[in-house]
Amino acid sequence: MIWNLNLPSTGPHLFLALGATIIFVVDYHVPLGIAMAVPYVTIVLLAATTKDPTSTVMWAITCTLLTLIGYYLSSTGSETWFVAFNRVITIYAIWVSALVPMYITLQSLRSAQESDSDNPEEKTLRHTIIRTKKIRFVRSRIRLRLSFGEFYQIETR
Repeated sequence: MIWNLNLPSTGPHLFLALGATIIFVVDYHVPLGIAMAVPYVTIVLLAATTKDPTSTVMWAITCTLLTLIGYYLSSTGSETWFVAFNRVITIYAIWVSALVPMYITLQSLRSAQESDSDNPEEKTLRHTIIRTKKIRFVRSRIRLRLSFGEFYQIETR
């Protein structure tokens, strides 16, 4: 098994960090009781477009923490039960928006693998697995460095 750390390009993550910061600042200044943490769902959905599940989970954790920090730092507003319920619903929405795209991607990969195994011409390529930024072939390892510090790994057995 090969452990490979592929660092994604920082452009989308800087954009997401800027968006999360703006949402946090607005959430901090708005009184509790207003569902200002809900826009964090947008950050998580945009992170899901990177097709990197670890990125999506990382942004879901970050947005969850920002939602909780915003709860403790914001000025008082509505009743406590209402505010707490609002934050719980927001955290639920964040995690649903993180997990559903990952589930859909997994299902499409499974259906693609099943359709590959049904095709007799592609049965010879059964050991070939194509994933995002990882390509495995049979017998040797070649590592290609591309722009922006991204690595594509080609391994052969």
